[in-house]
Amino acid sequence: MSNTTGEAIDIEGAKAYLTGLRGNITHTATTEIETLLAGLARFGFGDTQVLGAITATRDLLTSTVAQIDTALGRLRGVHANIAETVAAAGHGQAARDVTAYEQH
Repeated sequence: MSNTTGEAIDIEGAKAYLTGLRGNITHTATTEIETLLAGLARFGFGDTQVLGAITATRDLLTSTVAQIDTALGRLRGVHANIAETVAAAGHGQAARDVTAYEQH
């Protein structure tokens, strides 16, 4: 017996959101923060606490991308059957058809 909430799961929407979020985070970590650090270095900014905090933020964002990749991989893999179930049930009826989810 599964614990189903009865709410429709928009797997395609979740994948699209996570893909966009991944792109935004990647751009921030690899372009914007690197540009900021380079600019600070160019002008001799030497507060190691500030630089360390910015660098740590970049590193955390980079690790966040790896977590998003894990989530996307699972949504594209082991949970792909949910999207197929929604399509089979009909998008308009999917939210009301909990039984269809439980069958998969």
